[in-house]
Amino acid sequence: MRQLTCTAPGQLEWRDVAAPELGGGRDNAIIRPLAVARCEIDPMLINAGPTAPDGFAVGHEAVAEVLAGPSDDHGLLRPAL
Repeated sequence: MRQLTCTAPGQLEWRDVAAPELGGGRDNAIIRPLAVARCEIDPMLINAGPTAPDGFAVGHEAVAEVLAGPSDDHGLLRPAL
């Protein structure tokens, strides 16, 4: 899986990362982004650079398909309340 990562102030790179795994609980889902956009704060965060050695993933504004999540007794995904 590929992730757009801020690695240093003003620097972005695509990195190979592990595929996500569905955790326990109701508030977990695995999604496949179909379209991703930046928001108005992204340029400021990218220009400031990461605060952790591994950098940070960029892009949280998305339209996505839900691939896996918690299900009810009928196998249907339950909406979060």
